Amino acid sequence: VEMKILHIRVRLAVLLVLVLFAMSFIFSNLKRRGPLLYLRRHSELLASKYTGNIYFVETSNHLDVSLLFMCSVESAARAHPNSLINVFMRGLSANDARMSSQNVALSLLREFPNVVFKPLVFEDLFSDTPLQSWFAKLDQEKEKFLFSVLSDACRIALLYKYGGVYSDTDVIMTKNLMNLTNAMGLESDNFLNGAILVFLQPKSEFLWLCIQDFVDNYKGDDWGNQGPDLLTRVLQQYCDIKKILSCKDVTVLPVEAFYPIPYQNWRQFYSKASDSVLENLQSKSYTVHVWNQMKKWNSLQVKIEPNMLLGQMFLKFCPVTYNTIM
Repeated sequence: VEMKILHIRVRLAVLLVLVLFAMSFIFSNLKRRGPLLYLRRHSELLASKYTGNIYFVETSNHLDVSLLFMCSVESAARAHPNSLINVFMRGLSANDARMSSQNVALSLLREFPNVVFKPLVFEDLFSDTPLQSWFAKLDQEKEKFLFSVLSDACRIALLYKYGGVYSDTDVIMTKNLMNLTNAMGLESDNFLNGAILVFLQPKSEFLWLCIQDFVDNYKGDDWGNQGPDLLTRVLQQYCDIKKILSCKDVTVLPVEAFYPIPYQNWRQFYSKASDSVLENLQSKSYTVHVWNQMKKWNSLQVKIEPNMLLGQMFLKFCPVTYNTIM
């Protein structure tokens, strides 16, 4: 009897070793076949644990993300612990290993269980939409604002096809957005901005019209034509209105919801913070757009300090990022 039990144990041990070997072979094969397949499988497993998707996109090939990029993703992950934070990066399409080996910021962000990095493959994302033919004809070398127009195209394609929340990488989230429905925010009295878009369900009629307008009225040398201008004019046509307001199935939120500090005051982020401003941002706003493009256009080189408004926001909403600079 003892010999029989011993034989059974040996067989079970051998079977266990074979199963472990097979699993190891399968996953190593996935990785060898490229990051797209491996990350897709990985994200499908993660998606079963989470409700709702939040999207960030990096349309250049750079993997050396900024501290503000890092804070944006971290703040989204903290405000939405039950949602999957999808960071699409064009530079990941070649080799997933570059992500962890060359960039400390990305490695730190991977420690958040609900953050996943995915290759940004335009041909896949734009397929089965009018953007597919537009992208096929696009002469990327001649585009004046290439990364911006690609970003504009990606956000409406992602939300139309899959539903969720889109965020620019210079937006800090202060609250959970999953209670909003088909929401956009006013940047000024009668002008929308697309740095934050909330369309949780796919196949929005409004977004489909945005995609069509993007292609039909494409002007690559006109900054904003495919972005804020597009959202504003399409909503006016969609609802037959001149004054921008909530209509049909689209919710338009007031300025303080997403863009409490106007772009004209972008330097405020690099000035000494007051307690009242920080409290107002936290209590009245879902997000804060930092207007990083204004900093680039003005060639401002500045280190984020703890007493600055931006430094205080880092401390409050993205402490891991804050600890990397302090």
